[in-house]
Amino acid sequence: MDHPKHMTDLFLDHPLFFSGTLFVLLVIAVESGFRIAVAANLDENREQIAASRDSLGILLSPLLGFTLAMALPRFDLRKHLVLDEANAIATTGLRSGLLPQAQRIQARELLLQYSQPGKPIRKRAWANRN
Repeated sequence: MDHPKHMTDLFLDHPLFFSGTLFVLLVIAVESGFRIAVAANLDENREQIAASRDSLGILLSPLLGFTLAMALPRFDLRKHLVLDEANAIATTGLRSGLLPQAQRIQARELLLQYSQPGKPIRKRAWANRN
């Protein structure tokens, strides 16, 4: 039974859609801020606004740095897991060559089914692995 997808899955599964949506929202925010500043005639407070903008940039830059520092180990771990799985599939494929003909064909068909992306057998195997 398929579970209903969460709204964040839409953005995580489609990064171009996420990037486009984020870009449009940021353009709207900048444009609305510009129009509010022009309407309120904030020219006399320009130095305070510049200082606030610079301070905000200084505060947000460590957040970006820590986020990247936390994401890189996860990426490396996933990359190693994929490589380990590929090596295990290749090793099993080689070892299946030692089996008798009937079992060899069956083992290689099962490996082929397992290695197809998005197949239910692979999803079950990953679920059991975790």
